[in-house]
Order: sequence, then C-alpha cells, then structure tokens
Amino acid sequence: MNLNTFQFLLKYTVAKSSAFQAYLDGIRNQALSLEELNELNWSRTKSLLNYAYKNVPYYQRKYKSVGLHPNDISSEKVYYQVPVLTKEEIAENYELLISRLVSHKTVKDITTGGSTGVPLRVGRNKNVVREAQKWRIQSWWGINPTDNIATAYRPLPYSNFDKLAMRAIYYPQKAVKLDATNITSENIRSFVMQMARIRPKMIHGYVGAIDAVADYIIKHKIEVPAPKTVWLTASPITGIQESKISSAFNAPVCDQYGCSEVYFISAECPKKEGLHVLSDVKKVEFIDKNNNGIGKLIVTDLEDYAFPLIRYMNGDESSFKDHKCSCGMNLPLMNKVKGRTTDNLEIGGDVVISGEYLTTIFDDYVDSVSRFQVIQKSRAEITIKVVPKKQEGLEDVVSNVKNTLKAKSKGLADITVEVVNRIPDVKGKMKFIIKDF
Repeated sequence: MNLNTFQFLLKYTVAKSSAFQAYLDGIRNQALSLEELNELNWSRTKSLLNYAYKNVPYYQRKYKSVGLHPNDISSEKVYYQVPVLTKEEIAENYELLISRLVSHKTVKDITTGGSTGVPLRVGRNKNVVREAQKWRIQSWWGINPTDNIATAYRPLPYSNFDKLAMRAIYYPQKAVKLDATNITSENIRSFVMQMARIRPKMIHGYVGAIDAVADYIIKHKIEVPAPKTVWLTASPITGIQESKISSAFNAPVCDQYGCSEVYFISAECPKKEGLHVLSDVKKVEFIDKNNNGIGKLIVTDLEDYAFPLIRYMNGDESSFKDHKCSCGMNLPLMNKVKGRTTDNLEIGGDVVISGEYLTTIFDDYVDSVSRFQVIQKSRAEITIKVVPKKQEGLEDVVSNVKNTLKAKSKGLADITVEVVNRIPDVKGKMKFIIKDF
C-alpha cells in the first residue's frame, strides 16, 4: 500500500469506520491458498445462513416450510438444498427480508429494471463498504483510489453535502464525467477534451456509453492519453466491442461483472484469463447447465446481513473456468457473462437460440462491424441491426451470419439484416437482444 492509498483510506474511514479494515481484508484474502479461500467462503456462508434463519422472517418461514434448519447444512453438497431466491420473491416479500436486528434507516433501497423492464426494489446495508472491492480490483491494475478518472454513468442523486464530502475524501483526484443518459456528439467531444487535460489512469463506465465514445474517437481520428485500463460494466461485452474500445483508448479492457442487487461479483486482472470471483465476499454457483456448460448464475452476498440475498438467481448465465490464473491469485475464475436467461430466443415450438451465443455472432468480423443488435419480432421473425465499420466485405459478412442463424433456427425463422448508421442506447446501456412481441 502506497502513501496515497493509506491517506485516502484514513479519510474514508471517517465516513465508514470499517473502510480501512475492509480493504486490508480483501488484499489479504486474495493471497490465500485455494483451500483457505474455500474454507473462508464456507464459514461465512454458514454464518449468514444461521443469522438469516434466526433474524430474517422470510428465511425463517421459507426454510421451515421445506423442513430445513441451518444445523442440517453440514457441507456444500447439502447447501444446494437451500431454496433459490427469485426476483418475484423479493418483490413480494421486501419487508420480510429485512433483519429484525437492524433499523430500517440502515437499509438503502436499490431499484433496478433489469432485463424485464419491471423495477425491482432490493435493500442494501448502508454500512457495508462495497467500494473496498472496487479499490481492490483497481489495485490489480496498478491504480490508486485517488488517481484521476473519467466516468460514463447515469447521474446519481447525491446531495451537495455528499458531493463535497466525496471530493474531500478523494482529493487530489481529478474526475471528468459523461452523462450516460445524454450522449451527444458535443458532450462526447467535451468529455474527450477533458480526458486529454487530466490524463485519467482509468476510464470507467457503462459498456454502451464507452462504446459510443470509442466510435467518436475512431471516427474523428483522435489520439487520447492511454489509461491503464478501460473498466466496463452493466452489460455483456462482445468481442467486437472489446477490440474496438481497446484500440480507441490504446488500453486493455477490464470486464467487471456485478448487478445492481449485488455489486462487484467478479472482474478481470491484467492477465485477462477470466473474471476473478471475489469468493471471500461472494458465493457464486452455476445451476441447470446446458450442453455447453453454461448455467444460471446463483449468488450469495456474504457481506450483507441487513437484507440477506442467499442463493439469489439474478437471470444471468455463465460458467466457471477450470484453471488458475497465471497472475498467482487463487480467486476462482469465471467466464464472461454472455447473456441472460431472458435473452434466449424461442423459435417455433421447440428451437432455442441461446443469449450467450447471440452475443458472439460477429466475433469473427471485428474488422467489419462496430455494433449490432438482435430483435425478435415473433417466434418466426428475427431482425439483426448492424452498424458497419467498413463496406468492403460487408455483404459476405451479412450473408454468413444470416446463413448461420438460419441453420441455428432449423429454417423456422425469417432472418433480416438491416444496415444502420447507429443503434441508440437506453440510459447509456446497450441492449443486444430485444424481444418485440
């Protein structure tokens, strides 16, 4: 830990007393052996289960209804009998998911629309220092919490006091921000000019918003100061996007995975051999795997006791990798999240094209296509919108993708490709797959 990080943590501890310790714990835990990590993960899982059974009305009622007591859960094998928590259950039982031992003032409401567009309200403990996981991931890339940064997010409703406090804590950091809900050429131009002035060590934001900035940089042949990484989050990233963004900023991409309900689940290190699961603070599983080994992601937040999320199924899909990262950390590796359960396209009566496959359909054509979107208009009609990078060879690319999807759909769907100038984001987020029926 260098002096800047030490001073920053001291200041942040004034706002959240456990900040310093949370960061030190994360740095220490990532150096544990695989066996030690597994023991820590299981110990924390058991502790959370016991707490929830005693103090959270919803879990007490649910576990009793299936004849399950924490004392019965003696191993990982038995743990898989713990019922999965769904979005619908959270929506219907919000109050019952709050611990009896905490004040409602301790619980902060988080609302997410997710892939369904239906807002889901989830409670999160205000006292948990989730930012510590961000600082840990930044340290992998040689970035200090107070280094200069450029961000592209939607504006958050902070009070003026909170804004002043954060500026003081993060001093001497200089930050430039792009409003991801208001992306225009003029706003991007201003953002790029400010980046040139402060030379950020990290660019951080929604995939769709950063993708739009990369398009602008490439179109106008602008050279920007290379950051140490471009940290992307909020939606899956295709091979096409990663290649383009890395080229535009002359920097590697850090794909970080989390969701509004559970922040900072996993992230890439500079070796980019997979996403390291932060298994000391999150428990991740994959169930109901398909023939390609892709399963539904189940996550347990081991830090939050105020509104426990135990075996929560958030709708995303991925899988574990079966090797250790060459960086030396024993934090397990997972593959990139390729899609969501709700992104699968059902064709006719019995054909399904998986969401994780659809995000890769142009991966072999990164030099020809800069962006794409798949729209299912009916069970027999699929439209693909394509923003070309160049016209040369585009006809062959379009033909190849159409033929591949035609074969995947067993000939049951009409495939149409529309070449367009742009595909708009929604609040800075790019949605690859849309079901419009």
